[in-house]
Amino acid sequence: MKINQEIKDKIQEKEDLFFDKSSEKYHDMSIFDELFEILSEPDFKNNFPKQHFAELNRVRDLKNTIDTAREIGREIGRMKIKIKVAKKGLKEGCPIELIAKMTDLSIKEIKQLEEELKQKN
Repeated sequence: MKINQEIKDKIQEKEDLFFDKSSEKYHDMSIFDELFEILSEPDFKNNFPKQHFAELNRVRDLKNTIDTAREIGREIGRMKIKIKVAKKGLKEGCPIELIAKMTDLSIKEIKQLEEELKQKN
């Protein structure tokens, strides 16, 4: 990753711009990746206030939590679409093997969906 010279200069000047929670840059998560890269350099590591490291760690942890939640949400959304397509295929009388091929659901999962549909009717 190319280190942003402006960020490096601000750190050297020990400016608090990036740690002001009302700052737009505070909410730009990519800046924290750059900050961690810069701060891992020995020159900065020994001369940077510990409370800023704590704040950076807190924000990085929050970013990782949000990224993980987003990925889980996407996966749940993809699964819901697969199930919806499978149910529609079953209602239309499509062969289970074809539905499995189209949705990447297992035949066992599709048969379970078929049972659920039968129970509802």
